[in-house]
Amino acid sequence: GDIFRHETWEAGKRGLMRSLALDRYPIASIAKSQAVVDPDSDQVRLSVVVDSGPFGRFGSLAIEGIERYPRSIVENLNPIRPGEPYSVLQLQEFQTRLLDSGYFTSVTVDAPADPDGTATVRVWVQERDPRRIAFGVGYSTDTGARIQAEYRQLNFLDRGLQIGARVKLETR
Repeated sequence: GDIFRHETWEAGKRGLMRSLALDRYPIASIAKSQAVVDPDSDQVRLSVVVDSGPFGRFGSLAIEGIERYPRSIVENLNPIRPGEPYSVLQLQEFQTRLLDSGYFTSVTVDAPADPDGTATVRVWVQERDPRRIAFGVGYSTDTGARIQAEYRQLNFLDRGLQIGARVKLETR
């Protein structure tokens, strides 16, 4: 009973394709779509044929941009195992883990699928400087004046181990 709108029809097809591509069918495509308008009955007959392509599975891991830190940092944070079903949510989880680790200022994770459905997991990272020194000065009505200094090392002993120390002096 709704009015047929081409924009709504196209949005519906995009939503269908997105749901397939997000989970298990990364190279799905529309093989045929048709909207037949019957002006006499004020109805539209809609038809969509989807070629899902092969079932998507994750393949190997490819890492770019890692120079200062051991590759094992990225490998150990990877929740994806080769052969698992393709899932954009797993790619997003992996990217979040890498960003939350503190080792990287920028991370991109994607997995374009080959025609056979195998998706190599590609990771690009921009590394954070392994040493950070910070100083601060402040005042609080509860504790009075304060100064603080912090040192953080993200690659202790060249093994990707994180250590840090903080000193804070307050009036009270």
